[in-house]
Amino acid sequence: MQGACQLVRMRSRGGKFEGPETPICGRSIAEASCVMLEDDLAQLRRVIARGAAARDIDAVLEPIISVGDPRTIAPLLLMLTDDAEDESLWSLVHAVEQFDDATYVRHFLSALSGLVVGSSRWASILMMRILNSEASQAELIRQVRIAPVYSRKAAAFLCGAINERDARFLAKTTSVLLAASDGS
Repeated sequence: MQGACQLVRMRSRGGKFEGPETPICGRSIAEASCVMLEDDLAQLRRVIARGAAARDIDAVLEPIISVGDPRTIAPLLLMLTDDAEDESLWSLVHAVEQFDDATYVRHFLSALSGLVVGSSRWASILMMRILNSEASQAELIRQVRIAPVYSRKAAAFLCGAINERDARFLAKTTSVLLAASDGS
């Protein structure tokens, strides 16, 4: 199956698949692509877990990024760990930030409660990066209002923690905190 599924990796420009959706190994191209993406994400988890260097992480991350699938945002965010060297994980941050604000923020919020528990330092870094961009901050406020309760609570908790560490963020976090309480 692995050899046949390699066909899924052959894409035309822009990451689009050529030809009609035909079965490969008893699966459609979309299903086989999803399997390959899951395999790539699993391999990346293993590389990060063994404490690999940034260049090794980048090499495994490249095929994931090249697909441009927003479903990779949350899994990539949840791979951030406070135990790893910062340098090696910045590629994950840059990979997810390549998506448009609406897409990135939606997936960021869906992963936020897990990220706060699993890697509070990286959750803070990501939130501060979003807050430091006016367009991203506006999108965050818009989406927090309609987010599930667990995402609103995680955003409020994280903004409160950021405010405790650096009061200069109060002006940026206040509107997020208000948006998080509006949905209650």
